[in-house]
Amino acid sequence: MPAPPSPTPVLRAVFLGASNLKRGLPALYGAFRRAAPGPVEVLAACGHGRSYVGWSRIGWGVRALPGIAPGDAPGSPDGAGCGLWRALERLGPLPTVALLTDVGNDLLYGPPVDAILAGVALCIDRLQELGAAVVCTPLRVPTESLVALARTLNVKSMMQRLAKAGGTISELGLIGTTFQALNWPPMAWN
Repeated sequence: MPAPPSPTPVLRAVFLGASNLKRGLPALYGAFRRAAPGPVEVLAACGHGRSYVGWSRIGWGVRALPGIAPGDAPGSPDGAGCGLWRALERLGPLPTVALLTDVGNDLLYGPPVDAILAGVALCIDRLQELGAAVVCTPLRVPTESLVALARTLNVKSMMQRLAKAGGTISELGLIGTTFQALNWPPMAWN
């Protein structure tokens, strides 16, 4: 006996993010499924270390994924975007909701803040062009801790201490990029 045809989805959910989203995907899908009056079609671009604007490589090159943003995103090094955008263009119209999260991961990869924001903005624009209602979770940076630390040491001293302790370039870049993202006033470098 053939299986009954699957019901037509009544809602499309698009999830973009990194490991936090990947871990929560089953619960998130369940919540959407319970709230929707019928089947939910899900498209997701997520995973450990996933970047919005560039390739992410995990495990000494064992796994590499293109940036989440469409390939024409500013700062996209090779024009490669993930396949989610092509899939969305091929699908028919359907009420769509989208969640963008884990934007802060890109700070670790070192692209300029403007490139990160442009890539995320392009994702939002494309989703809205497709009629999606878009929610972007806020970037949670421990600002109070960073500001208190920066007042205690100056930024140059903080970076020098991290470098002496064996800090990586990405950690050093993260500190500088975080202050840039916070639009923190320039500090004395002496």
